[in-house]
Amino acid sequence: MTDNTPVNMRPQGAAHYLGVSVQFLNKARMASTGPLYIKAGTAVIYRRADLDAWLAAHVQQFQAVRTAPDRQPCVQSPAMTHGMEP
Repeated sequence: MTDNTPVNMRPQGAAHYLGVSVQFLNKARMASTGPLYIKAGTAVIYRRADLDAWLAAHVQQFQAVRTAPDRQPCVQSPAMTHGMEP
């Protein structure tokens, strides 16, 4: 199997490769939270290796939702239950 993904990509190709919008990629670049990029004149170029590294750095594991142990259960006030049948 051959990989036809280019080694260097413009924002449109990089966004497609990552599965995000070009707008997201632009905002992430401006906020310095996106993948590394090369600025050649006015052109922005992403290297596939940098895109892969950025993806690998953002892998999330499933975390179960837990309740805080110091929280008390919610108790309805009589005003909230007025007129409700048990």
